[in-house]
Amino acid sequence: MLGFDWSFATRDDLFFDHAFVVIDGRLTTLATTAKPGGRLQSFGYTFAQAGQVTLAFGVVDTDDFNGVSSLSIGNLQLGAVAAPVPEPSTWALFGAGLGVLGWFARRPGFSVANLRDRVPAHRRIRCGSGPCPAAS
Repeated sequence: MLGFDWSFATRDDLFFDHAFVVIDGRLTTLATTAKPGGRLQSFGYTFAQAGQVTLAFGVVDTDDFNGVSSLSIGNLQLGAVAAPVPEPSTWALFGAGLGVLGWFARRPGFSVANLRDRVPAHRRIRCGSGPCPAAS
């Protein structure tokens, strides 16, 4: 994940000055003299995969007629997006569910056929006119 705050300052309105960022060879224009970014703005980018990254910032300042254009960068953050970690209660519920399944499986006389017979007939899955493949 890449994030930063930026501001593009220019006094030149005659020429096409612009500010940009290049991420792994992909050019993204931040601001131009036609669409200046004088106030502080934020930029964010999420990488498709982890690894090395090529990063460049720049300003094209064409014919300094009225003044110099500049790009200010602040609050730069570059890092990996952490995968979410399950809450302890999620792990506890998962473990409890496995425990209940294990308890049912170890009970004497447990079989899938017995379990199937406990389901009321109106709630059973129907497989057409014949028996379900899993039932045989």
